[in-house]
Amino acid sequence: MNKIWLVLLIPFIACNQSYTPKPEGYARIDFPEKNWNLSDIDCPFEFQKPSYLRFIEKKENCWFDLYFEQFNGTLHMSYKEVNDNVNTYIEESRNLAFKHSKVADAINEQAFINKKSNVYGLVYTFEGATATGMQFYLTDSTNHFVRGALYFNTAMNDSLLPINNFINQDVYNIIESWEWK
Repeated sequence: MNKIWLVLLIPFIACNQSYTPKPEGYARIDFPEKNWNLSDIDCPFEFQKPSYLRFIEKKENCWFDLYFEQFNGTLHMSYKEVNDNVNTYIEESRNLAFKHSKVADAINEQAFINKKSNVYGLVYTFEGATATGMQFYLTDSTNHFVRGALYFNTAMNDSLLPINNFINQDVYNIIESWEWK
């Protein structure tokens, strides 16, 4: 008989708080401290880059990668001299960006203008499960053209969103600090 009373009494003496389900969380990500260094490459441009990334030079003239080792992502950069063909380079960049339209939920375009440094361009950001989170080009319209594309060595998903946002801020800083020599 005592056992029956104990079973009936347990719901009344148990926790009085109501249970609220917890939302799904992301794995903890330790972002590096943001320190900026001037690029040290023998090219007709310079920019501020985060100190935590690794610079990988390629064989082509002024082509390089900025490797975000902690996040397994790479900003591929390519440079070309302009010889009355800037429109061709711009159209190639646009075509490469819009190749992702089949899988992207949206492609956003943002113009970039820095009259003081004579740097003009367009930044493409992608929403959805695309291979790239961001692409851009910069030019002075007469002599120089550079294109950048950010890729992660993993499938783009929601858990990558905080990392993508963190790196996008760094890429925007690279773009905003860009200067032709």
